[in-house]
Amino acid sequence: MNVDTLIRTDGTTLRPEQSLETAAQQMTQSGAVVLPVLAERDLVGLLTQQGLLDSLTHEPDHGHGSTVADVMTRNTTTVESGVSFEGVMRLMHDRQAEHLAVVDAEGHFNGLISRADLYPMIAQMAGVADPGATLEVAFRPYEYTLTDLVRVVEENGAKVISLLTLPAETDRAEHRISLKLSTIDCSRMRTILDRHGYNVLSCQSDQPADDDDYSIGDLLHAFLFD
Repeated sequence: MNVDTLIRTDGTTLRPEQSLETAAQQMTQSGAVVLPVLAERDLVGLLTQQGLLDSLTHEPDHGHGSTVADVMTRNTTTVESGVSFEGVMRLMHDRQAEHLAVVDAEGHFNGLISRADLYPMIAQMAGVADPGATLEVAFRPYEYTLTDLVRVVEENGAKVISLLTLPAETDRAEHRISLKLSTIDCSRMRTILDRHGYNVLSCQSDQPADDDDYSIGDLLHAFLFD
């Protein structure tokens, strides 16, 4: 799983020149606690609910004639599309960031993720800190079942340690499954699943961590408790 599967956006964005009154209305209507501020498609900052309230409370003059640019946070932590889930956790932990803005290779804004967006996947990963292979597989539920997928994996010498399912958008669309396996031989398992007709979207082997690096278990603990 990578950062793109975590992106959430309802399409609500702000412009730097908008008034704080308008920004407050949009934030209330969207139910968001943070909104991206864009100039064209480029991210120039984030406006948080807390920052907006602090400004209006402590500097009431900001409520009259001031703009989003006067209050927004400019030093926004960004992550490029395609970064792994572990990379997102590491970046959030190292920067002590509550939100990350996802951008494409040209720096254009794609969406936001928050710490809360990571918790469901963290729950899936909590018991699987040992090295292994993580595969993301797509399949159509009317062609294959999850039981079939697990059977193929286990008949070929690996165990499914955990899995996360991402529902299809329509009844006939592909489901995506993120599998954590007991083997680190990612390429072999990918070949086997390809041969059985599964669409393997990504495959990553988690080798034992070097002493200078976080293991997955260390990273989960640091992210949750530091």
